Amino acid sequence: MNNPLVDEIQALADCRSDAERADWLLTVPLSVLSHYEMTIRNRLQISGFHAGVTYLEQELRVFRRPRKAGLLAYDAAWAEAKAPVIDAAVAPYMLAAETPPVPDPTLTDL
Repeated sequence: MNNPLVDEIQALADCRSDAERADWLLTVPLSVLSHYEMTIRNRLQISGFHAGVTYLEQELRVFRRPRKAGLLAYDAAWAEAKAPVIDAAVAPYMLAAETPPVPDPTLTDL
């Protein structure tokens, strides 16, 4: 497509797992989250990724509130909403790292 913002939404629609959707949520620009909030919410709800919906709500709530001295204050609800999304994004890598290699019985020591 020619519109980079629409391409970002297509990238979300192309995600096939919660891990892919979580990675998308954690890397897409905040301007995309804000501009396409309802479309993103719809895609996440249809896919059943409810932790992603919660994350979207908290991320945008923090993004839209006033800052003090140019900084965002720590927000427990925001941090709590991020945890399951981050877990979903890194879970495939963690499972791969925790699985020991299986010995190949066809190989023999020399």
